[in-house]
Amino acid sequence: MVGFENVEQEQEVWSFLKQKFIPLKFGYVGNAAYTHDKLAFTDAYDRAIKLDKDDYLKTFLQQLNISTIMDVGSGNGNNSSKFIDELMQCKLNIFNYFCCDFSNSLSKLCISRLEKKYPFIKFEQVLWDIENEKSDFLLKYLSNENVLLVLLGNTIGNVIDVEDVLRNIYNSARAGDKFILEVSIKNNNIETEKILEDYNNSIFIQAATESLRMVGIDTNKGNHELYYDKKREAVVVDFIFDDKVVLSHGKEEITFYKGNVINSFISRRMKKESIKDKLNFVGWKIANIIENEKNTVALFFCEK
Repeated sequence: MVGFENVEQEQEVWSFLKQKFIPLKFGYVGNAAYTHDKLAFTDAYDRAIKLDKDDYLKTFLQQLNISTIMDVGSGNGNNSSKFIDELMQCKLNIFNYFCCDFSNSLSKLCISRLEKKYPFIKFEQVLWDIENEKSDFLLKYLSNENVLLVLLGNTIGNVIDVEDVLRNIYNSARAGDKFILEVSIKNNNIETEKILEDYNNSIFIQAATESLRMVGIDTNKGNHELYYDKKREAVVVDFIFDDKVVLSHGKEEITFYKGNVINSFISRRMKKESIKDKLNFVGWKIANIIENEKNTVALFFCEK
């Protein structure tokens, strides 16, 4: 294995390899962080996550008495920068901005960019795997501050278990904390071919298959397949082996044969009601939901 950030990541991704699956979070760590960073600045990627925000967002932000943001899944800072611009337009005085991410490499890129653009805000890194655990950061270090947590882009659609992630974030917040969740939602009036247009390019495919190369798979010894899975309502990238490949890690080996398939990318388009139910189930109180004009992206405004 090459290019991961630590031994723990290598061990975890190896356990998933046995299931012929690599969670998308590994497409953002180590070497993959820089491939994703390149993708995140393409017009196609921007169209895939863009929300034409309405006046409610500004109204909501203007009503908040907060000076601290906890950006969960901050990535390379592209979405964070757009959100901070919204905060500035609302004349909110943000003093502390915590960039929380599973990827050490990506969050360092994020903070470096944001510090240059917003020198008057204090940015700090919080390493947090939202798929596996809650964070005690707020209770430990920010017990007396009102905090707004945000999960931007379609990060929630890229995780293994949506409910677990929402619960981990809820259990990390304190009573009174606010939460904004951005989600790509399913619009039955848009054909799947139209959805795939923004993904069908070489930069995206490189990013979606980078984790395969990091675990030792020669992607020249097979073919990728990009498609929309209607059963899971998700954009999917699978890799199909055209020859036998043996991977080793320590004393263990995994053998892939011709025709075997391994999944390296999945991004869901969820139903608005499904997200609403999951938020309510784990304890979040939903104040409002707004959608863009195309009904492809929604913002959920919540409170603990």
